[in-house]
Amino acid sequence: MDEREVLVEAVVDPGLGLVGDTWLARGNAAKPDGADPAVQLTLINVRVLAAIEPDRSRWPLAGDQVYVDFDLSVAGLPAGSRLEIGSALIEVSPQPHTGCAKFSARFGSEALRWINSPAGRACRMRGLNARVIRGGTIRPGDEIRRHPMSDSTTDPTLDRLLRHMAWANAALMARLTELPVDSLNLASPRNEWTVVLILDHLVSAADRYATRLEGGPRPERAASPATAAGLVELAADCASYDARIRAQAARPDGPAGFAGQTSDLPARSTVVAQAIHHATEHRAQIAAALATNGVDAIDLDALDLWAFADAEGPGT
Repeated sequence: MDEREVLVEAVVDPGLGLVGDTWLARGNAAKPDGADPAVQLTLINVRVLAAIEPDRSRWPLAGDQVYVDFDLSVAGLPAGSRLEIGSALIEVSPQPHTGCAKFSARFGSEALRWINSPAGRACRMRGLNARVIRGGTIRPGDEIRRHPMSDSTTDPTLDRLLRHMAWANAALMARLTELPVDSLNLASPRNEWTVVLILDHLVSAADRYATRLEGGPRPERAASPATAAGLVELAADCASYDARIRAQAARPDGPAGFAGQTSDLPARSTVVAQAIHHATEHRAQIAAALATNGVDAIDLDALDLWAFADAEGPGT
């Protein structure tokens, strides 16, 4: 269980994951037709490992395939982001990578609590899941580069707006995890919508937009509690829904409806545009609800497209 092979050169493949790894053989109980491509690879930040384990020889016990010195946070790398490592291209998956009993046994219960805290999950201290888009070779010391265009079939302006939406939503969630939990119950004067209600509405709507674009049955989400754990769940769900909307935006325009819906079908382009507008509107509403109660925690200028371009890197 604790045996690990440290490679000086690794080959990754879209159909195999890391060549020589057991991802394909392990399969996935939720996918009877085979292993889940969304969890082909896991990446972890070595700075987190250095903080919890001074003995570098024990780092491989974390069990991840790729060890990096790179910002893996949800705000910095929303689901759907693509990275070039060596000659390979990988895509960040919406499925969260969380610590388990094995991690606790190897690095201690305090380390597990730390990485699974709301701030730890927002920073992806346990790492992230990714899928292989383009096979290639990865070696120690290879540069990690953000891939500016993740889907050439999508209009570049639209794809930028969708990437920004996911990034801004994730950044908002991460900032909220730093506030006292009671802040989630604040509302603007003469308004019954608290921060957590607005968040829940934003995320539930994203679920409906994604499902409508996919043609699935109308979803029903249970309301999330105004707790740290509830906020972590909202952030993970939101990242997943945003990634699904972005994937659907690459498809040709046409009517969009839930399963069985035959009338009042909006255009797919209308649903995508509304998803972007809706998220922007409610991020501002949350900032206002906090500010009117003296909590100036959300700087909307730090969530705009200029800030996003700076976060993605030069030339993007």
